[in-house]
Amino acid sequence: MDARPKIFVIDDDQTMLNLIERTLRMASYEVQVSAEVLGTAQRIRQFDPDLVVIDHQMPALTGENLIRIIRRNHQVRPRILMYSAMPPQEMEKRALEAGADAYVCKTDGMSELLAGISRLLRN
Repeated sequence: MDARPKIFVIDDDQTMLNLIERTLRMASYEVQVSAEVLGTAQRIRQFDPDLVVIDHQMPALTGENLIRIIRRNHQVRPRILMYSAMPPQEMEKRALEAGADAYVCKTDGMSELLAGISRLLRN
């Protein structure tokens, strides 16, 4: 039985998605990724992750709206971390208003993303 934490990542930037996937796998997480926003709620339900990492700025649906959909449609509520390149003050406001558990700025790099994930999974 695999007891590794499960993380689902959604980002429309395939290069960023590949980097995050590699980073999380190297940190021993079980990872599933998607560059497609549409159908994400169903994929999350099937994967049943401990944590979902959501990019804020995606073409079909903003991260804020996706968070609201996940919160509204899932009986089991995974932890959600929103990340974006927007300024930290704006990011904090949008993430928390949407129902995210935490946020990380893309400009802070992979080490901060890993730290944010680790903090959420400990709580």
